Amino acid sequence: MIAGGGALFVGVAALFLVARGSRAWSQTEGRILSAVYLTGSSVDATNAGGYWAQLKVEYEYHVGDRTLTGQRVWFGQSMWNRKWARTPEERRPPFKPGERVPVYYDPAHPERCTLWRHVPVDRFRDLLIVAAIFVIAGVGVLTGHVQVRN
Repeated sequence: MIAGGGALFVGVAALFLVARGSRAWSQTEGRILSAVYLTGSSVDATNAGGYWAQLKVEYEYHVGDRTLTGQRVWFGQSMWNRKWARTPEERRPPFKPGERVPVYYDPAHPERCTLWRHVPVDRFRDLLIVAAIFVIAGVGVLTGHVQVRN
C-alpha cells in the first residue's frame, strides 16, 4: 500500500507540475491527422442504454526544422478521458482531420505537447488525496495502529 500510494502520489504530482508549467510553453500551429472516439455500449446508473466514448487524437506540428506528432489533448487525459454519449452527435470528435489547431509545446522538450492547457485541479487533488490515504493506511498497518483482520 505504501509503495503503490507513494508511486501514485509521485506520478500524479509530477504530471500536475508539468501541466501547470505548460502555461508558459511556446505555441505553434499544428494540423489534426486523425480524431476518433473509441466507443463501447453500456448502461448508465439509470440503466439507460448509451455509449461511452474515449477521444483519440493525433496531430503534427513543427518546431524549427523538426516535424513532430502528438496525441495529448489535455493533461490527465489518460485518466479522465471517457465521457457518456447517448447520441451519435455526442460521439463526434471535437476535431476534424486537416483542421489547423494551436499546439503548445515545452521549448526544452519539444516532443512534450498539448492542445489544451487546461489543468483539472480538482481531479488531480482528489487523486493525491487517495494516494495519501493509501500511504497513511500502509504506515498504520506497519506500525500496528491499523489492524488487518481475516
